[in-house]
Amino acid sequence: MKRIFFLLVVSLLSSSVFSINEVDSKGRKQGVWKKPYGNGYFMYEGEFKDGQPVGTFKRYYENGVLKSIQQYGENETSAIVIYENDGLTKAAQGAYIGKEKEGEWIYYVDGKVSLIEHYAKGVLVDTVKSFAKTGELIEKTPYKNGKMDGLQSRYLEDGKLYSESPFKMGVEDGVYKLYEGHDFPVIEGLYVGGKKHGNWLLKDDAGNVKDTMKYDMGVLLNRRELIKEQAKEADEYEKNEGKIPEPDQMSKEELSK
Repeated sequence: MKRIFFLLVVSLLSSSVFSINEVDSKGRKQGVWKKPYGNGYFMYEGEFKDGQPVGTFKRYYENGVLKSIQQYGENETSAIVIYENDGLTKAAQGAYIGKEKEGEWIYYVDGKVSLIEHYAKGVLVDTVKSFAKTGELIEKTPYKNGKMDGLQSRYLEDGKLYSESPFKMGVEDGVYKLYEGHDFPVIEGLYVGGKKHGNWLLKDDAGNVKDTMKYDMGVLLNRRELIKEQAKEADEYEKNEGKIPEPDQMSKEELSK
């Protein structure tokens, strides 16, 4: 009886071993496959049918911790969730058609949404959004055919506008504005084909024009003039630094009492 039981166990073990990592007469992977690292942990485990992955695939880091779970559907579509090296915290999730990203992809940092992208046949399209660790939207960038195209907006964590950068097919082109949280742009100027052109205005905290930088297709024309002006301002600051303002007449009278 014991011999029969032993032979049965051996038979079951043998059949399970030989049913893993099989190929058919055409060399196509069939059934359950498990590929190990050199240290004995599995790199992945999943099932193939006629050489194509089907159902659920699990991939692992070299220390055996879960790296991703990918669910395969029809027409080479699949959905995947990728984990950080703790095997629990999501790092990214999205979908593929074949090996190309498709639709919405979400990326995480410490389990919180950090970036949202959209793909069509592996190419970035629509608006890419970036978020601060506290959840606030900090950047919106429009894409077309994989290149930045449109007005990129950046924000401070309090929601105020930081800057607006215009793009045409990946190249800065149009009016750039830097707000730094103000209600008006503190720097404003034109890009033409990725190069600064025309008058670029620099304003103070009150919105008054402080300097004008004159460009001709990326070349600053009034550099010497600006240097002289800045040197003059530095001299004035140095002369007045540490001086105590004279009290006004009223103060003098009050002091003499």
